[in-house]
Amino acid sequence: MKGLYIKEYIPRSWFHPKGVLKVVDRIKPHLPDVNGSLFVTLTLDRQWFRAQQMGPSEAYDFARGHIRKMFFKLRHGISWEDKKYKIKSAYCTKVEFHDDEEGWPHFHIIWLTKRYIPCYLLASLWGYGRINISRISNTKFNYILKYVCKSGRVPNW
Repeated sequence: MKGLYIKEYIPRSWFHPKGVLKVVDRIKPHLPDVNGSLFVTLTLDRQWFRAQQMGPSEAYDFARGHIRKMFFKLRHGISWEDKKYKIKSAYCTKVEFHDDEEGWPHFHIIWLTKRYIPCYLLASLWGYGRINISRISNTKFNYILKYVCKSGRVPNW
């Protein structure tokens, strides 16, 4: 029985470093057209959170709730510089942890809107750290999808 061997079992799982690629391949045909949509990264101001007696775990819980509140406000309309912005588009959030010892979180958001929204409005709504906003293409989305689906370090907290 020459050449017979047992292959490594790779489960289709978000939590397996190779298995996540099977998950991505399975869902790709069902993903929306994201060309021109927003890609948002939200980071946390560690000094501010530490001043509030919060570590990365508490900051993570706080930030998750705050992100939901941001999008709730935008779905229901918010006035900014004498204009009203109301955006009901779907979004998806992925948390990642910095590679330092503490593992402070930051969030990547793909927001399925092509509408204009001032970056200063989003920065004002966030208010707890830095914000990066850009438009993405479907090609860039495929890269982002692999990037955000990679398995990463999960902090001990």
